[in-house]
Amino acid sequence: MLNTLQALIDGAEIGGDTINSCLNAIVEHAEDDDDRRLAAFLLWLRDNGNDAVPDGIGAVGSYGESFSYGHSYYRVLTEDEAHQAVRDAIVDSLWAFRPEFLASETGLDISVFEALADKCEGANDAVLSLIKGTCGLDDFVNDAVSADGRGHFLAPYDGEEREFVGYYIYQEN
Repeated sequence: MLNTLQALIDGAEIGGDTINSCLNAIVEHAEDDDDRRLAAFLLWLRDNGNDAVPDGIGAVGSYGESFSYGHSYYRVLTEDEAHQAVRDAIVDSLWAFRPEFLASETGLDISVFEALADKCEGANDAVLSLIKGTCGLDDFVNDAVSADGRGHFLAPYDGEEREFVGYYIYQEN
């Protein structure tokens, strides 16, 4: 479907408003999740002043959720995917949380986390065990997201989460 749209664009048979209408129809009605995701990303780019077309976007990786545009990389996720991705990112970076936050969440003395901080990534499993044994991982993840937002963990470029037509877009660089 997107190849057909690109062919129409290349042949100058359709203009910007028609491109957007076609992309909206793809987002709403396409059976293929990858087509819907890519169309949503193109619409977001176009909505933000870019004349993006299907050929200007590159797929990154094998998951169909990461795209390149220009010199930047983006992740385009559904709500469920964003929830799982932020959970994974938090679990992988527990060692980097501030000792004050960890202590307030777990109820443990701050000195425990200050001592672990020197181990950097090597402390991650220990911090995870402490969280699971006290406040619980789900509550910890929810509180971390409430404090900083998903974009803080999933958009290293600018920390922003952008919601657009049912997808969440994160700029990675």
